[in-house]
Amino acid sequence: MDLNNTKTAFRHLSDRDLRRNRFVFGLIKRPALSRVLTFLASSVIKYNLPFKFIIRDTVFNVFCAGENSEEVLGTMNKLKTFHVNTVLDYVAEGENSEAIFIQNQKKILRNIDLCSESGPKQFIGVKPSSLTNCECLFDFAKNNLSYADVSERPEIKSLHTRMEEICEYAKGKNVYVYFDAEEYLSQGYFDGIVEDLMKKFNKDQVIVFNTVQLYLTDRITYLNRVISEFREEGVKLGLKLVRGAYLEQERELAKSQNRRSPVFSSKEETDASYNEAVRLCLQNHSFVYTCLATHNQESIELGVKLIDELNIADHYNRVFFSQLFGMSDNLTYNLALSKYNSSKYVPYGELKKAVPYLIRRAEENSSMGGQTLREYEILDREWKRRYK
Repeated sequence: MDLNNTKTAFRHLSDRDLRRNRFVFGLIKRPALSRVLTFLASSVIKYNLPFKFIIRDTVFNVFCAGENSEEVLGTMNKLKTFHVNTVLDYVAEGENSEAIFIQNQKKILRNIDLCSESGPKQFIGVKPSSLTNCECLFDFAKNNLSYADVSERPEIKSLHTRMEEICEYAKGKNVYVYFDAEEYLSQGYFDGIVEDLMKKFNKDQVIVFNTVQLYLTDRITYLNRVISEFREEGVKLGLKLVRGAYLEQERELAKSQNRRSPVFSSKEETDASYNEAVRLCLQNHSFVYTCLATHNQESIELGVKLIDELNIADHYNRVFFSQLFGMSDNLTYNLALSKYNSSKYVPYGELKKAVPYLIRRAEENSSMGGQTLREYEILDREWKRRYK
């Protein structure tokens, strides 16, 4: 398997799409220009300026799979033709009200239906904070209250019920549920709920996954605890491993509150933590089901190597690989061609609601240690291969 085979990586892209993606990454690989573009995109939406088509035809079409269920189902079916699975997520960030929480839950249930229409054992992504007001969780954290301390509070019980209803529906439709990670101060409460749900729904088959952000200094300790606990209880443990999505935010918040930063101080420490988590999970593959959600080729290669060394014969149903839609196609499509369970995180939603996600995507790309430059270079290599 050659993870740098650009012919396989981009065979799903027409020449026009390849040109568009190359153009977009050519822009956002320049941090200063990326900041200007995100400001302009935000202004276009905020002030309803007549340039939405530019956003739609460029960055939106690179990183989002459509604005509605019909468009996204077409994308999912196209991915399926290349043996790539879907992690489906409706994007709507920054909204906070009871009516919105109810609406978001309905969208998630609809996503489960869409996944089941595309085929069995697809995935949905669920952002738990889209189902509750996180301010109450932050208040609990400020008062040093653990999940056990607050599990009977109305806010927690309501959130628990919503997440449980999602899992129940997903189980009936044979769809996996990835619960996303959140900000550090609220993560312990979400961990507690997701662990409860895994103990209920993962007895016979794995349905529920928790997400572990390995840039947090306490996550290896967390992994050792849950692996030991779930082994003793005879329950299957679903874990999605990511590096982390709130790096600068976590550092700045910790500094403002005069507490120690919860994240590692260097990329090297985060990489070591991530790879240690990969080893720990795959060594316990008899009951730990693992998703390597990463764009880091070294970590992907480590996962593939361990599958071979540990003789994980049923790896397609136990070890999953996933990358963001529009990024790291060299990893996703080459893994899929080699019969690994490979998927794309596929966000969709109305342009106006998706812009905050797109801005965050651009900001993350600009600070991902050269990832955006690598994306541009591999797209450029395929462009030259087609037109040499």
